[in-house]
Order: sequence, then structure tokens, then C-alpha cells
Amino acid sequence: RDLRITALGESVPGVLMHAQIADQILSGEFLQRPDIALGMENGIMATASLLLVAVLPFAGVVWSAMLGLVVATAIAGGSWLAFSRYGLLIDPVYPLATAGLVYLCTTILLFAVTEREKRFVRRAFQRYLAPDLLKKLENNPEALKLGGEIRDMTLMFMDIRGFTPISEKLAPEELVAFLNKLLSPLSEAILAREGAIDKYIGDSIMAFWNAPLDVEDHARKSALAALDMLRIVGELNAQDRFGFHQPEPGLGDVMIGIGLNSGEGCVGNMGSANRFDYSVVGDTVNIAARIESSCKAIGWPLLMSEMTASRCEDFAMLEARAIALKGKSKPVRLFALVGGPELAQTENWKKLLVRHQACLDALSGDSSAKIETLVRDCLAIAPKGLPAALEEFYARLVESSVKPKLPGA
Repeated sequence: RDLRITALGESVPGVLMHAQIADQILSGEFLQRPDIALGMENGIMATASLLLVAVLPFAGVVWSAMLGLVVATAIAGGSWLAFSRYGLLIDPVYPLATAGLVYLCTTILLFAVTEREKRFVRRAFQRYLAPDLLKKLENNPEALKLGGEIRDMTLMFMDIRGFTPISEKLAPEELVAFLNKLLSPLSEAILAREGAIDKYIGDSIMAFWNAPLDVEDHARKSALAALDMLRIVGELNAQDRFGFHQPEPGLGDVMIGIGLNSGEGCVGNMGSANRFDYSVVGDTVNIAARIESSCKAIGWPLLMSEMTASRCEDFAMLEARAIALKGKSKPVRLFALVGGPELAQTENWKKLLVRHQACLDALSGDSSAKIETLVRDCLAIAPKGLPAALEEFYARLVESSVKPKLPGA
């Protein structure tokens, strides 16, 4: 039997081969592999490889997959078109294999680089940021400017009041346990409001908002975080979680002071070539620290600057007396943050604001003799739970009306 093995099958009649040859001779159409075929194949390999290497680093996952599919389709389709229409034999195997290898290697390399960037971001910021913000930063590392940038920010300083007596009465291991028990929930409150913890300075916390990622309404979120922190400290004291109400050490309630200030700050990696931290510096930082240290002089644990207060107009705030901060030629207006928007909407609070303004007018005018009467009116109409807390605040306000000079922070 005249059967032959060909590319078309294992049992092809030999007469068909002769018929095919005769048909090609009569029609003048022959399959050809031109002399430039090898050069064309090498050119296709080089072009496809360069295209993939140039585009893949800037394309996302979906676009990278689409590009790989387009390149493979173009190579295979071009080879088939040359064969079916022009009778040219252009081998697509090597170009396809090379393009596939380049695609695979480039993708693996990009994955490794991306993972390295994520690890760097994770190591650098896991101590500063909440998990959700850290995830956003890992997925968008180009938003990070470690070299330094000027940003509109809100700064917070928190300090434990009367820390020296506490440290004197507690053993070293007890003091460390106390700090960890207090600073841990306070730090969580900051992170929960999208803040970044800059550093722990002994018994203090320095935090900031709106860096390294944009945080919408950062002044409001810092105010909410500060209110949360005061609430947490109150709950810990009520439960005597520190054991300070016992005969030993007999220290009483833990008190904190918080200062908030908004403005421009320079933020970036700062330190030496071998050791550095992502931190913020500038006048905004200095003022925030001095506002916090003014809490005792004002008689209220949570103070904010006029800039921060202007961004939290719907919060329950009382204007405190202006105070001379170190390094400032003019007294700085401070505001006592008492509560959130819910408290500010109550009728008693609205009445308190009117009486409080009368106190301020009397303090700045010639009616300082009436200040004590006005203060009693303020305490009488203050919302439930606030009169006792506001007594020291107004006591310091009365003191300032007697003294001719404003006390420094």
C-alpha cells in the first residue's frame, strides 16, 4: 500500500503528495522560507522583549496580562498570516518562547521589587500607623516622600500629670507596667482615628495627622481622638486598673494633659545616615508642645490652638484666656475642648456659651469685678456632669482677672 507519514497524518496516500506537488507547479504557488526569515524571527523576539520590559513595570496586573496576551496573539497571528496569504514560513515558536520567558522573568522581578518596597514600608511605619493606613501605604508607596515635604498637619502632645510622684512610689518594673497599661489604649485611640504616632517621650506621646498619607478632616479626627483618650483614662481610673486607689501606693487618679495645634510642618525621615525616624519638625510642633504644657495653667486637660478650633467649629469648646507661649511675642488664643458635636447641640451648652462670652467680655473690659458672679452663672447652667469638671477652669479664669500680667507657659 502506498501510504506515507506526513505532517497531515500517519497514513496519507502517496498519490496525494504527488497531486499536491503537481498543483503547486501548475499554480506557481510554493511554500517558501525566505533568506531573511531568521533575521525577521530575531527581530520579532527583540521587539517583543523590549516592549514587555519597557511597559510591564508601569502597568498593573490586568494591563500586564492583557499586554502579554496581545504580544502572543500578534506573533502567532502574524506567522499564520504570512503562511496562509503569502506562503511564507516564519517560525513563531522561538519568538513566542522568548517573549513568554521575558514576561515571566519581568513579572517575577517586579513582584520581588514590590514586595521589597512593601516590607520597607511595613518595617518603617508599622509602629506609627493604623493597619488600614499601613495597607494603603503598602499598595501606594509612591505617595511616600521620605526626603521631606511640607504638609498641612495637626499635631498632638499628651503628657501624664504628676508623673514624678508616681515614679517615686513605684518600683521600676511596676512603673514600666503602668506606662504600658496606660499608653497602649491611648495609642490605639490615636490609631483608630487615622493618626500616626511619632514617638514616645518617657510618659508622653507625640502624634500627628495627615502624613504620610492624606487624612481628610485631620483636625476633627485629632479632636475626636483626644476626647477618646480622656474617656479611656476616666474609665481606667473608675475601674482602678492601676491599683493607685489602694493604701499603697495611694496615688489617686491618673491625670493627663493634651495639646492640639494645626498648621504646616516639615515631615520626612530625620536622623543620621545609620539611624533615622519618620518625624515632623517646625513651629507647629513647638506650639503644640507648649499648648499641652499650658493645660495646668488653664485648668483644663484638653487644649487646642485657634487654628485647630477653627476646623472643629461644631465641637463643644470654650475659649480660654490668651496665654504667652515661650518664643512668641504675642499671647496665643487657646480653646478648651469639652466635648463633641453632640454636646454642642444641647440647649444648656448653647446657654453656657452665651454666659461664657460674657465672662470673657468682663475679663477684657472694666467689669472684672463681676467675673465671679458670671462664673457662678456659667456653672449653674452647664450641662449635666460638667459643673464639677469646669470649676478649676473657671477658677483659673478668675485668677487671671486679678493678675495684671499673663502667666507664661
